[in-house]
Amino acid sequence: MKVQRSSGAAKRDSDGMKAFVQALPDELFDGHTEFSVLKPEQKLQWLSQCVRFAWEIRKAKSTASKA
Repeated sequence: MKVQRSSGAAKRDSDGMKAFVQALPDELFDGHTEFSVLKPEQKLQWLSQCVRFAWEIRKAKSTASKA
């Protein structure tokens, strides 16, 4: 079942996440991403891609363990 959300709620969530990402210290993201030079939207996209990757790996591991 997919939950429908209003565009206002989605906008508030997006704004909240952007503010959260902006508040994170750059030291948390050292390495090859050059996180300190990314715009807040780019940081959010990068984090979203990391979460998606982790979700897909967990799903694949779960499926493999059931086989």
